[in-house]
Amino acid sequence: NEQYYILNNTQIATENIYNFIYDISHNLRSRSLSKTPIRETNPEHSNRLVELTTDTFQSIVLNPDKHVLVVYYTKWCGFCQSIWPVLFQTKKFFRSFTDLIFARIQADKHDLPWHLTVYNYPAIILFPAEKFVFLLNNFNYYFCVFF
Repeated sequence: NEQYYILNNTQIATENIYNFIYDISHNLRSRSLSKTPIRETNPEHSNRLVELTTDTFQSIVLNPDKHVLVVYYTKWCGFCQSIWPVLFQTKKFFRSFTDLIFARIQADKHDLPWHLTVYNYPAIILFPAEKFVFLLNNFNYYFCVFF
């Protein structure tokens, strides 16, 4: 359910659909990731939350030197929109903490590995510094705190 593939052929025909399903089932197609450009902001000098994408999520969130509070949101979620003032005030309150990053990701626009994906919005997750990572069947699992 987490993977998205695109049928690149312009003509939908039985043979093309068969080949498409065959390629997916034999791992011959790569997953299509959504990439939305973001504006760069300096988190130390801004009241804005750090915008995460598919490409930047793991390098920022799984940084072993920083605690990262991540808000998973969507633009169509009314409650997501109503929590921003509280989060901005919370970030302002904790601005002296140099090892804490407040970040957000538009979860319906950016693909993440299944173990870092949420399906209910908003979701606020704290990824502590020095994350406890353990390996189970070749998947990394991370200790995190859900709110």
